[in-house]
Amino acid sequence: MREHELHFDRLPSLGAFYRKALLSRKPGLAPGESIPEIRANVSPLVPASDHVALYRRVCGLRDDGVLPHCYPHVLASPLHFAILMSEAFPFKALGLVHVSNQILVHRPLAPDERLEVKTWVVGQRDAPRGLLFDLKTRIFVGNEVVWESISTIIRIEKGKGNRGKRERMASQPGLQPGVHRTAVWRIPEDAGRRYAKPSGDYNPIHIHPLLAKMFGFKRAIVHGMWSFARCLAECESELPEGPLLLDVAFKRPIFLPSRVLFSSYKEDQGVRFGLHSREGTKPHTLGSARLFEGTEPFL
Repeated sequence: MREHELHFDRLPSLGAFYRKALLSRKPGLAPGESIPEIRANVSPLVPASDHVALYRRVCGLRDDGVLPHCYPHVLASPLHFAILMSEAFPFKALGLVHVSNQILVHRPLAPDERLEVKTWVVGQRDAPRGLLFDLKTRIFVGNEVVWESISTIIRIEKGKGNRGKRERMASQPGLQPGVHRTAVWRIPEDAGRRYAKPSGDYNPIHIHPLLAKMFGFKRAIVHGMWSFARCLAECESELPEGPLLLDVAFKRPIFLPSRVLFSSYKEDQGVRFGLHSREGTKPHTLGSARLFEGTEPFL
């Protein structure tokens, strides 16, 4: 299988990619074909302090002197999109749906460290509603791996049902025995535009209800990675010290504006959390943060 390599001296512009994505045509996969190995990297990269500060404000995070746990995803996102927009990638980028994310934070990152960000994709697998593939990221300081992630994406295919998904989600109510904290959040109509500034993610489905309707949504929806970061902000005092494994699944879109129910549960090695509809019956975001004690490589 041929490998495709993209190297950048600085992060590419997501805005340019979105303009290209609106007009792009892709061939898809022929029977028996797989997504080829496509890699993108950037180095050296030092996050701008004002950019990190804006990200913290938008996500409700306090300044503890280190990079927020989900912030490196913002650094990797332009590389992810470079992969999706490359000639070697077989599918159109617009219409792909981010369904889950795992992050392994090996250690806290100082804001002024020089980073090397490497991302890649290879292959796909069948799912009840389409095809799944993983965008993987590994961040280095020198030769040290400090942060890793797996962003799982689905390409929904017509004719594949979602009955099983509905049944699974119905079994995950908002409040369960042992709940530690609850809160009803009001997420304003401009939440997508506010998160777009630090993330660079100006996907039309997040920006304006009329643009979102063009892509099949009744209103604009919040960014999944904003909801993930905002949940971690709410759980900051429960996060354990040490290598941290973060896991999140995006179950249903959160339409803007909305009121959602946040809940969290203390566990032996960390915390579990969720965002549900205000009445607690429909899950939007389900996740956890716990100590990573694995000995096997994450990626």
